[in-house]
Amino acid sequence: MLISCVIKLSTNAELLVPPSMGQVLHAFFLDRVRNLSPELAAGLHGPAAVKPFTVSPLWGRVEFTDNRWRLFPGEEYAFRVTSISPRLSTWMRDHWLASLSAEIELAGARLQVAGVTVDPQAHPWASSSDYREIYNTWISRDDVPYQFSLEFHSPTAFKNRGINYPLPDPQHVFMHLLQKWNLYSPINLGDNLLAYIEDNVFLRSFKLQTKIIHFDRYKQVGFTGVCSFGIRRREEEIMARVIHMLADFAFYAGVGYKTTMGMGQVRVGR
Repeated sequence: MLISCVIKLSTNAELLVPPSMGQVLHAFFLDRVRNLSPELAAGLHGPAAVKPFTVSPLWGRVEFTDNRWRLFPGEEYAFRVTSISPRLSTWMRDHWLASLSAEIELAGARLQVAGVTVDPQAHPWASSSDYREIYNTWISRDDVPYQFSLEFHSPTAFKNRGINYPLPDPQHVFMHLLQKWNLYSPINLGDNLLAYIEDNVFLRSFKLQTKIIHFDRYKQVGFTGVCSFGIRRREEEIMARVIHMLADFAFYAGVGYKTTMGMGQVRVGR
């Protein structure tokens, strides 16, 4: 199972919170997991380089004042947590969502929980699926588009030889997604795709900007915006289908690094 849970929030008064809300929400999620299932939390805190979840930044109207974010009464706020681990996804659906109280505290600020959903009809960033559904959707399609776009909704970047790399290079984007898919999916896509990505997936156009995301002790530069990718027409049509699988998977997996702290929130362009 793959899941994207959106938590809607509101406030009755102006609040000041730190701009590092991706980090704050990451801590909030893990604290809740630890309280409900210490054994599961230990696995999420473990040394694995590829984590099975993502946490978005706080979404909604804010004003930056004296190195703080100001939140306003009457405005809608939200964040989401996704999982690409079938075990974690099922646990979140059955236990974590039900455990959320009517009010939560984030960095000392109390916000009301206005709603929780995994229904895409209730929020465009909510959904649920599974690996086989994504796989079967693209394997059974009659036609295979050779171009598509991705929307990078929160700052996205990669590590390239220890250096921050804030560009949507196809090799970085899809190799990162392939690694996550093969690690957590029951359907292994193998390694043959790596050479195919390098030779056949390319940037067509983009409308991007760099944006700073805040952490407790530093800031990180990433890119946001829309990027169009193309796939060369080859006889190996199955490979093009797999690229589309990975593009759909990005909604749950995130792209790049620090996806557990607000970076790399991505979806297929509409």
